[in-house]
Amino acid sequence: HPHPHPHWVTHTHTHTPHSCLSMQVFFWAAEFYNTISNIAIFIPSLFGLYQCVKYGFEFRFALAYASLALVGFGSWMFHMTLRWQMQLLDELPMIYTAAIFVFCSLDEQWSTGPRGKATALAMLAYPVMVTFVYLSNENALFFQLCYALAVSFLDDLFKC
Repeated sequence: HPHPHPHWVTHTHTHTPHSCLSMQVFFWAAEFYNTISNIAIFIPSLFGLYQCVKYGFEFRFALAYASLALVGFGSWMFHMTLRWQMQLLDELPMIYTAAIFVFCSLDEQWSTGPRGKATALAMLAYPVMVTFVYLSNENALFFQLCYALAVSFLDDLFKC
């Protein structure tokens, strides 16, 4: 017989509003449909990672697939529990993944050799800075703006 108050109801502490749409589906998942939808991110990412290793692609591409798998896993954990720590496991990998995607999208002259090392450090500095500031201010709007900035930069790389 299930406990009348699932763990995610009595101990929820997040910084963004959530819908109660799927909270009654399964005892173990606060947002069941949001939880299982992450399979569509996690499984293909693992397959891409496997292909990178199998065919010997550059490490940066394997890292991109691994980070995307972490986004899927973190989002699964967050939507299953609705806990602040799991929200971080959902959101922070998104920032790191966006930076990795930017690095993967750069021309070879910017991603290899000495220039590539400097670019990689710059791509790492942004998400690390965002992590420290976000952990200190716990402001969801700050995260959303930083993520939007990273994605818009990625979008600008592909404009002709």
